Amino acid sequence: MVRRDVPGAFLLPLVCIIAIFHIDQVKTEVRLPCGMVKDWFPSGTKPQNSQPPYLLNMTDSDGRSVYDDLYMGEPHYGPGQRTYTITLNGTRSGNMTQNFTGFMLYAYNEFDDEDSGDFLSPLPAGVSKRECLFNDTGQFIEVLENSTNSMYWHSIQIKWRSPKKSISGKITISASVVKEDGIFWDGISVTLNHACPMPGCYLPDGCPNGLARNKYGCTICECAGASSVTVGFLSLAVIMFSALKNWI
Repeated sequence: MVRRDVPGAFLLPLVCIIAIFHIDQVKTEVRLPCGMVKDWFPSGTKPQNSQPPYLLNMTDSDGRSVYDDLYMGEPHYGPGQRTYTITLNGTRSGNMTQNFTGFMLYAYNEFDDEDSGDFLSPLPAGVSKRECLFNDTGQFIEVLENSTNSMYWHSIQIKWRSPKKSISGKITISASVVKEDGIFWDGISVTLNHACPMPGCYLPDGCPNGLARNKYGCTICECAGASSVTVGFLSLAVIMFSALKNWI
């Protein structure tokens, strides 16, 4: 009797070779934690707890501050993908403007699975951009930082582009600023909300508990508590069907 499965003996080695080649071609992306400004200094160095002598502001393409265009009492981004100018300034006292020698600038979202926008090139001289894991979470963000300690700034401007999705969660632009070696402030920030659209729905029977909200806090065309009622009804239906099946 002639065996016809001999060619299959060559199949396993061939599959192994292809798999090894594929693994070799895959580049593993190493996602390092972002770190903090305090990591630039000896262990135990802490941020200042006084009022920071620096201000962070954002303006739209028309030069209007986000603080002049509020939604529900808060600055917001959008609607649509827009470009903003972030300005970090030293405060002014008499004829003197406070300078700074270093900084880190973060943009992060309240949700780990949402976009937090992009810092745009070209960047100012002495500033670099990298991607990293934010605060030991699963959120991969962009961070800007100075790449030299031999420069002094009174003011710096960065372009930032909001997410493509008009509703992507609250986004915080936060700066840590170094005045001089070992003296720095954290948490100089602007938090941007998003404008929720009005729900275009008509519920003739009304909603006893009002309309529901999604994870972004926006009102949607569903009654609050409706999902739990639906789940309860379906569970009851399954129980009754199982009991009927067993009885038959």
